[in-house]
Amino acid sequence: MKQKIILFLVLLTAAFCAHAYDFEVDGIFYHKYGNNVTVTYKTLGQGDYSGDLVIPETVTYDGVTYTVTTISYRAFDGCNGLTSVSLPSTITSVRSDAFWGCSALSSITVDSGNPKYDSRDNCNAIIETSRNKLIAGCKNTIIPNSVTMIGDEAFFRSGVTNIFIPSSITSIGKRAFSFCNDLAHLNVDSENPIFDSRDDCNAIIETSSNKLFAGCMNTIIPNTVTYINENAFYGCQGLRNMSIPNSVTYISGYAFYHCDALTNVTIGNSVTTIGDNAFTFSGLKEVTIPNSVKKLGKYAFSSCPDLTHVTLPNAISSLGECVFDGCSNLLTVTMPNYVSSISSYMFRGCTSLTSISIPSNVMYIGKSAFESCESLTSITIPNSVISIGEYAFSHCFGLTNVTIGNSVATIDGSAFGFCTSLSSILIPNSVTTINNFAFTGCSGLTNIMVESDNPTYDSRNNCNAIIETSSNSLIIGCKNTSIPNSVTSIGSGAFTYIYDLTNVTIPGSVNYIGEDAFMNCPNIMSITCFAITPPDAYCIAISNENINDEDYKSIYEQATLFVPYESLEAYRTHEEWGSFSLIVPFVGAGPGDTNGDGVINVADATSLIDMLLGDSEQPSYADVNGDGIINVTDVTVLIDMLLSSGQ
Repeated sequence: MKQKIILFLVLLTAAFCAHAYDFEVDGIFYHKYGNNVTVTYKTLGQGDYSGDLVIPETVTYDGVTYTVTTISYRAFDGCNGLTSVSLPSTITSVRSDAFWGCSALSSITVDSGNPKYDSRDNCNAIIETSRNKLIAGCKNTIIPNSVTMIGDEAFFRSGVTNIFIPSSITSIGKRAFSFCNDLAHLNVDSENPIFDSRDDCNAIIETSSNKLFAGCMNTIIPNTVTYINENAFYGCQGLRNMSIPNSVTYISGYAFYHCDALTNVTIGNSVTTIGDNAFTFSGLKEVTIPNSVKKLGKYAFSSCPDLTHVTLPNAISSLGECVFDGCSNLLTVTMPNYVSSISSYMFRGCTSLTSISIPSNVMYIGKSAFESCESLTSITIPNSVISIGEYAFSHCFGLTNVTIGNSVATIDGSAFGFCTSLSSILIPNSVTTINNFAFTGCSGLTNIMVESDNPTYDSRNNCNAIIETSSNSLIIGCKNTSIPNSVTSIGSGAFTYIYDLTNVTIPGSVNYIGEDAFMNCPNIMSITCFAITPPDAYCIAISNENINDEDYKSIYEQATLFVPYESLEAYRTHEEWGSFSLIVPFVGAGPGDTNGDGVINVADATSLIDMLLGDSEQPSYADVNGDGIINVTDVTVLIDMLLSSGQ
């Protein structure tokens, strides 16, 4: 499936690029639609244009003359060598993202005869005439006093260094100055009735609400600001330090998104909320969240690669998903005492995190909460926790010790998947639901125990497995599992990804084996199945790994399947079992060797009693006295045999 998706994306990208333009004339790429053409790119974001570009009103190709009417989606994106652009009178549509990343662009002019756009007062910008809206600017733009609106992303990734907002501006679009890495000065005319830049703060503030609308690398937030707007410093990659005053109560989503150079931030003690993605992709190294903060939004500090230490206050009651997702150098986190859950993906990919204390009020550990925390070595799940979500601790390769609290009721799929260093696990009596794949890929697991008073599961006979008591179905095993004679089925995925599993013995009581039960167990060399009638099974050992390795052999090819002599033909003609290349009868020690291991001992007496008490089929070698009937008399004879032999 993954290969198909990748192929689809490659083909889609190729198709997209191939049809981005239809023809090229004088270094300009065009896409046809009817009698008109759009100016577009050759390859998206690859800087196809440089120098001074004059776009003509018409262009002739293959004997046909077309009118140039449109500047397309990201037509000049990434053209950091482009210095000037002149638009003709025929242009009727310009995408606001057309000039993204034109950091050297210093001149933009529109023909004076254009009915829709203008560049009045030699402003070096494109203005939508009817609405007085500036839709695209450059490094030398001077915003005319007649302009009332600045459009979304109007200066996005431009090389502008200074912006002066005239008194006429009443509306500023989203991310208007985002990724303007050289923007050092941002000032508002003192006569502007909507916005101001009080105290020479180098920022745009909405006067009536005291909301900081947009900032730059030299912004100093005044202590009258109460709210930092969404996207306020989005992509401000020159910002290095920030002090958020005590007057601020709310930091909106994406406020400091992608401030890569921001290494230090002081958050004032009145902030109550830090919004979604507020500091995502920032350069922060340490963060202390003040006691006033009650809520951290989704992804608030995600993907901060240099973040090493975080202190969260006890006042926090809500932690959004993915708060520290991908903080690969995070070493320590001080958790608040009163959170009720560890949210999904909260610490996913925090590969340097070595330990964490889960607070005693936590009830839920969310999906992938600690996934791929490769340095985590030990975890204690407190007694307050009732549910461990899927993938919660998956791929924690260094995890060697897990203590599951005695209130946990549910362990979801792959909760501890691929914790390859985990050697033992104890399932408390509180657990009532375990997904079959909860411990998939725990190849180092050798000891599995279920508390004896668990009403739903057991690990009878010290079998090193988890068995669903009511159904006698073995749902999770390990390389040291000994499948008891009372087990009637082996669940789907029960032994997946156990790389050291070499030999499997299936008792005669088993009548069903679930799909993928032994998937990706590449070193299985023998399977001994004592069932007279082949257990119902389908795709028990299909492997998805190494499929392109010419030396790879599936379990069906490399493992020998040992079966009862009288059932040899039944196995060879079975749809699933017949897939094994080598099927041979096993040789027992004769009547009395009821478990077929080649030795007559006390284990055979136990096996025979289990057969009689259960519903499993009874092989011929269980007829110890040879009278053609398998009953309690055979048990008596077998015990006499053992006593007489001194066992």
